[in-house]
Amino acid sequence: MQMLSYVSESLIPAADRSAAIRQLMVVAQERNASLGVSGVLYLRGNVFFQTLEGPESAIQDVFGRIIEDPRHHSLCLLINKPIEKPRFSGWSLECFHEPSSEYDYLSTLEDIDHYFRDEAQFSTKNVYAFFEEMALALEPYRLQKAS
Repeated sequence: MQMLSYVSESLIPAADRSAAIRQLMVVAQERNASLGVSGVLYLRGNVFFQTLEGPESAIQDVFGRIIEDPRHHSLCLLINKPIEKPRFSGWSLECFHEPSSEYDYLSTLEDIDHYFRDEAQFSTKNVYAFFEEMALALEPYRLQKAS
């Protein structure tokens, strides 16, 4: 099992983000489920922050698609390492979208930097803790799959 986390700047125009992220969620949930990949995606303002878990080959396949996706800019790989078991199993891709323009790419990077401080703290455990805190804070912005 592999865990991969990254942050990137969204190039989706603000007016189109909500619809685009819903469409992305539907496609990604189906693809990820078929590959045995689980994960969570946050879009805060214009920043994607995502963690993926699953078989290493599937994670590399999904991440390769993300790298090529024109909706991403300034992609920064945060963590890519083996894990014993997935933490987000059952979530082929859970999405949270906070549409506020209050957050931008640099302030989100500052949030991440503040949380981790140095590379020694940038552990799998801390990444999960960060995502759990964000999930609680962004619960009102959790996207539901359209019926």
